[in-house]
Amino acid sequence: MPRPIKRNIIEIEGNIAFVVIESKKYGQIKIIIDSEDIEKIKDINWSISNCGNGKFYAYSNGIFMHRLIMNTPKGFVNDHKNHNTFDNTKLNIPIVTRSRNSQNRKSGDRTGRKYATPRNVYFKKQTGKYGVSLQVEGKEIHIGYFENMAIAEQNAIAARERYMPYVS
Repeated sequence: MPRPIKRNIIEIEGNIAFVVIESKKYGQIKIIIDSEDIEKIKDINWSISNCGNGKFYAYSNGIFMHRLIMNTPKGFVNDHKNHNTFDNTKLNIPIVTRSRNSQNRKSGDRTGRKYATPRNVYFKKQTGKYGVSLQVEGKEIHIGYFENMAIAEQNAIAARERYMPYVS
């Protein structure tokens, strides 16, 4: 006799719902979804997948919950706009290209590097200056060189606002 399929508990609070996932490894996790998406996900036993780099997602049998909710086509991704991978409300997970998704990434911790610099800033030893450049749609955009890191960082922020409109 086949084992019965375990279902996750779903708590409804108005327009949103919480899919409660009990994980032996990670404890209890609540995934936020729009109440209207309960029908799409209710018959699946969801678990937590650790995808590396501190990113965890609701997952089951080869499908991520956010991709199922949005019916994300192959070749596209979902951008967790608020960086909370447990928030699978449709406003938080638009379907985007990988290039657009990379615009909304968090700045990593770069303090362990020899020349710790902010995002899009690098130190050029030959000149003793800080350079700023961006990658947008696969093309490098060089902004310039600056005397100190603070000015370079200000220029990097301004350049991201201009060339990367999807940065949150």
